[in-house]
Amino acid sequence: MRLLTAGSAALLLLAGGLAAAAPSYAAETCQGRPVTITVTANNVPIEGTDGPDVIDATGVATALVDGRGGDDVICYGAGALSVVHGGPGDDLIEGVGGTAYGDDGDDLLRDATSMFGVTLVPGPGDDEVLGDVDSILVFGGTDGVTISVPTGTADGEGHDTFSGPRSIVGSPGPDTFLGASGRDVFMGNLRRYDASAAPDVADGGDGDDHLEAHGTLRGGPGADELRLDGAGTALGEDGNDNIWSSRDEDDPASDMRLLGGAGSDYLNVDVQNGRRCDPQRCHDVVDGGADRGDLIRLSMATRGLRLDLRTGHGRYGRVGVTVHGVENVKASMYDDVVIGDAGPNRLLGRSGRDVLVGGGGDDTLLGGLDRDRAAGGSGADRCRAEVSRGCER
Repeated sequence: MRLLTAGSAALLLLAGGLAAAAPSYAAETCQGRPVTITVTANNVPIEGTDGPDVIDATGVATALVDGRGGDDVICYGAGALSVVHGGPGDDLIEGVGGTAYGDDGDDLLRDATSMFGVTLVPGPGDDEVLGDVDSILVFGGTDGVTISVPTGTADGEGHDTFSGPRSIVGSPGPDTFLGASGRDVFMGNLRRYDASAAPDVADGGDGDDHLEAHGTLRGGPGADELRLDGAGTALGEDGNDNIWSSRDEDDPASDMRLLGGAGSDYLNVDVQNGRRCDPQRCHDVVDGGADRGDLIRLSMATRGLRLDLRTGHGRYGRVGVTVHGVENVKASMYDDVVIGDAGPNRLLGRSGRDVLVGGGGDDTLLGGLDRDRAAGGSGADRCRAEVSRGCER
């Protein structure tokens, strides 16, 4: 019998909570059809037959059901830990919580209520998924999936149609995702720090979107959260965006481009420690856009940051960085040197023995922990450090 567990990617997005209490009765029909198998034991694996079954698991809090072969109909209740497999065949599965797998065949997966989010995994075949905004849609296969929320279609292991879900987990292959107006959530099957992995392409469209993948992320208009894993490009566009990125210095060549666009953006670059990165090839680009008020945070696992906003050049570890359109800097937990530009800057040293140098504007230089040095500049500057000069406040 198959292991009845939910996929790890779906569990990252699955709404938490304890399993809901089971109803006090079990239905005599499932989707209008007479029940052939009634599940009465809670949290106990139950198998169907090799033929068509009608399985009712609405009377238990946690259903563990495998329909096996045949065109099965399965109903189950509000159990956040329920796991239901249709098995081979054209199955109909309707549930209130947990995870439903269509498996092979042309299946219909249905979220019966908006009270609990169901994780829906269609599988190989031409499937139909009917959910709501709390449902999570998860795709498999290794060749990638093309997902369009506006048209409600997904082409990969088959030609699937869906309506309702706005939280989608991609496949292990290279996926293409297009969001619609409103909030979309797309999570690629992350290949953390694997520069050779085939990238995803995700466009959130209008709305406050959450996109997380390896490849190319485009937030579109709205206050978006973009999380770039490894090499690739994250573009926030219009709105006050949060853009996060993680990369491994062990990748010989793993460039990242973080582009904030219009709005006051937060740009975060996190580099894990390594020794094989070629300094001539490992180079990141961070651009906050034309608007002022952008904040960049550059952190290294074991080493500090060197950044000059006047020239736009910096380095953290063996990784070089070019910075444009960023006025405010939050440095690493180690010994950093940060130099401001001609405009007003806010430079935060955090931990480490930091050196913060203002430029031509009215700057704020805050050293943080340890023994720091701050030098104001030509503007009316505010400094907080153990050693400071040229500071009016």
